[in-house]
Formats: sequence, C-alpha cells, structure tokens
Amino acid sequence: MRKNVFAGCFVLACVIILSACAGFQWQVYSLPVDADLSVSPEAAPLDNPLKGFMPYYDQDFNFPCSLEWFYVPMNAIMDGPSSFTFDSGIEPLLDDIAGRGHQAVFRVYLDYPDLETGIPAFILSDIATNTYTDYGGGISPDYDDEDLIGPVEDLIEELGRVYNGDPRIGFITIGILGFWGEWHTYPHDDWFASRDTQLRVITAMNDAFPDTEILLRYPGHKADGISTGYHDDSFAYETLPEEDWSFLQIMADSGEINAWKTKPIGGELYPDIQADIFNLLPPLNSENYTKCVEQTHASWLLNYEVFESFPSWSSAKQERAENGAAKLGYTISVKHIQIGNSGTGLSVACRFINTGVAPFYYRWPVTIKVLDAAGNTVAEKNADWDITTILPGDSGYDFSAEIEWDIPASGEYTLGISVDNPMEGGKPLVFANDESTRDGKTLMIDFTL
Repeated sequence: MRKNVFAGCFVLACVIILSACAGFQWQVYSLPVDADLSVSPEAAPLDNPLKGFMPYYDQDFNFPCSLEWFYVPMNAIMDGPSSFTFDSGIEPLLDDIAGRGHQAVFRVYLDYPDLETGIPAFILSDIATNTYTDYGGGISPDYDDEDLIGPVEDLIEELGRVYNGDPRIGFITIGILGFWGEWHTYPHDDWFASRDTQLRVITAMNDAFPDTEILLRYPGHKADGISTGYHDDSFAYETLPEEDWSFLQIMADSGEINAWKTKPIGGELYPDIQADIFNLLPPLNSENYTKCVEQTHASWLLNYEVFESFPSWSSAKQERAENGAAKLGYTISVKHIQIGNSGTGLSVACRFINTGVAPFYYRWPVTIKVLDAAGNTVAEKNADWDITTILPGDSGYDFSAEIEWDIPASGEYTLGISVDNPMEGGKPLVFANDESTRDGKTLMIDFTL
C-alpha cells in the first residue's frame, strides 16, 4: 500500500555558502509536518535582483549589487533619420552588464552639463539652442522644435521594438528632456519643454515599453491614463514632505502617493551626501534615510560612493550601509508550507509574506520541481503564481499548486521552488529564509516517503 506523503520524516535544508574552494554544503534542520518556517529577513542577500544600491556600469564592484546604471547620449544610438546604431551604442553595455549577472537601468539624454552635446548632428544643425555655463556648461535645445521631437519619437519607437521586455533591462528612466535628462533646466525654467512635448515623450515611452518598467522624474508631469514609476534623484535631500517641491509632497499633490503598489520607485542618493549618509552622525543637510525609504517605498538607488569607498569605511559604517541597502525594495519570505498527496500527485501550498517596503514588479515564472536522491527531476510544474501581488505589511499571500506525479511507495526526495530570472545567468530571487539556496532553487524541502 502506498504511503501518504505526510508519513515519515520531513527535514528542511538550507545551503550555506562557504569559501570558494569548499563550495556548497547542506546544513539540515528538523521540520515537523505543517510547521511555520522561521522568517529571517536579514538572511536575504544584498544582491537580490532588481533592488538595492546600484553603481555606474564602469565602477569597481566593492559592494553587492544586481543592477548597474548607465547614461547614453541620443547621438550614440541615432545618427540620421530612421538610422539607429544600437549595435555600437547600447548593445555592448547591455551585454557587459548581463555578463556579470546584473540587469541594467539606463537613461537617454540630449543635454548633459559638462559633457559634449548628445544631440545628433543631423538635428543640431536645424534647431535653435541655448548655450549656458551652469553646472559646467552645455547646449540646451529647443525641445518643442518638430525637427527634434519628431526624431525623438522615432527613436523611442525603435528602442521599444528592439528592447521592450529584454530581460537584460531592469528599468528605464524616461529621460530625454532637460539637464541630464532629468526633466528640468533650472535655473532657466523657460527653456524647458512645453506640456505638449512632455506628453509626447511620456506617451511614446508608454507605448514602446508595455513590458519593461519605465520611471518618470516628477509625478506632476504624468499623463492622464498613463501609469509609470518614479525616480527621486535628490533622495534623502529633498524627499520628505516638508516643502512644496519635495518628492513626496509632489507625489501626494499628484495623487501618486500609492503608485509604488504597482509601479517601481527608484532614484539617486543625493551625490553630496553619499559619502557621509551612513556615518554615525549623518550630514546636517541630509534627511532621515530610513524615513525616506519607508515613505517612498523605493526599490533601488544609484549610490556610486558606496562602491568606491566601502572597503575603507569602518566596520560599523559598513554595517549601516548594508542595512541601508537591505531596507530597499521587497523582502519576500516563506512563512508556511504544506506538502500533501492529492491522489494524482503532490499538492503544495505556500504562504508568502513581504517584510520589505515594496513588491517585486515583474511576474517572473515560478517553477516547482521534485528531485530524487540523485538530483534528477522526477516531476515539474510551472506554477501560475503572481509574485507581484505580494505586498508589504499584510499577513500573507497564499499560493497552491498540484504537481502530477506517480508518488512512489518510499524514497527520499526534495521539493524545490524557484523564482526564475528570465535573463540567462541572472541572479535568482532568493527568499529571505535561512532555508534559501543560491543555486536557483530558492526554497528546498527534503522529504522521505
């Protein structure tokens, strides 16, 4: 007579990472039937995908990360009407970043102060411009000139045709307009794009990238009926709602304060405070970092200084920086798991909780496998589990699946549950449990029939 799958002994296995030469080693704990798994948010790796601190793509990697940032000038990827140079201007960057198992965040710009213009030559000769000396100087174009905005729309359409849904790309900030593509020309406010031009850029990006998350600098620029994420490029400096121009105040005034539930929030830790924000006494001109993270629900921040200086910081400052990175984004763990015999196979039920500040924003595939003692897959199921629905602060989210399997009378097996990064070589999403593994099977349960 076949034994019920609940019969016998259950053990919970977690992988602990030893030295490079030692590789992986199992450490086994007893797990009673239907027991709650212990939740250990601090066990989540700092380089979990699509969250945390982010460097420029060409920096040293002295701090764990899963994302890398780059700017790209328009003239590097478009050199004539309907003539695009992605193979030389963007492909090498995406491939280089993906080769490290990371995903890219980027922005296209026309005008980057203190750098040569990003406006393609075939456009620059036909449009009016303003020359300035602020921030190191540059050339600000007439953003409303059709000879500019028309090719911009063509570029965005082609970018979407080629790169929408590309797993090498985590997020794209809308860019294009303003100094640094940051949607302002302060202190020359009258140089900025008209509302019509703003809407054309936002609409073009929305249409081009239905499957890749895009982020806008200022909530006040949003277009009716279009949903985007947002990036705060003065994070922990002009974030908290104490002034009319603060990020959170603009979010509130625009009715976007809860946008984070479905769309990502990112940004840049304000450059002037990056070196000292994790001191025991942070800079006087900085805001409370933890409050900024909790109230914005930010998932990622450009923070080049931590990648430059981390090894030289004291151990206490390093710990504060690591805690700061860990606070960003999701922290998903398995609170409860049940395994049963459905009569036609194995039934699996999981309760997930999110103790972070944001959800995970992509519906990555979830795979459930049963492995025999030799590591061979004997049953497999692509579970229709939408992990983007696991919001922070709730008691839990329940998912279940049934795996077709002719359950044998006896034997030792492993149940593996993984959230699969669609990018080849990309970092797996690791659950914040001691039981998490780093081989893609982010939860593994050994059981004996």
